[in-house]
Amino acid sequence: MTAKPMFAARHSAHVEFLSGDDVFAAETLAFDVKAGENAEAAAATAAEASHYYDDRVPDLRYRLQLNPDETSSEPGEKPVCKSCGADRISRDACVRWDIKNQSWELSGIYDSVTCDFCGAESDSLASWIPVDRETATERFVREVAARLGRPELAGDPHFEEVVLGHFVAASFDEALAAWSAAEARNR
Repeated sequence: MTAKPMFAARHSAHVEFLSGDDVFAAETLAFDVKAGENAEAAAATAAEASHYYDDRVPDLRYRLQLNPDETSSEPGEKPVCKSCGADRISRDACVRWDIKNQSWELSGIYDSVTCDFCGAESDSLASWIPVDRETATERFVREVAARLGRPELAGDPHFEEVVLGHFVAASFDEALAAWSAAEARNR
């Protein structure tokens, strides 16, 4: 009989650390849960491994809430900005040096998401879409290349860099003009 593989799923939980009834710290922790393990127990273990969980704090306790899994999507999905539709968004995280493993280890992912294109920032900025769905930025690049009559440019990194520099605040015509000027300078 073949043993079932033990796949780990990435989860996250928002944890508030309290002294009595006062919240003194909060963070989002990322952790792995193996098949058949309890996600809440794994979240509690992660919370108790946090540097905020310190026995010296009077009346120490914590509250945790498992998040819908935003830290890792289902295979075949990608996060996009709810404001502009770009797929170049980021989240800040915290890493700590692990003396035993001699490496930096992820200890928490902060809630805030920032869009690299439009600058929007929010705890709920990311929307998950299928990886094969065209994003607003991909559509913009493809449309500018089509209007130039050169659809093959859509995969060119230099073309994308020039065109996407005009994605948020410019029109197709301004992006076309910027590419034409950049191309003329390179001749």
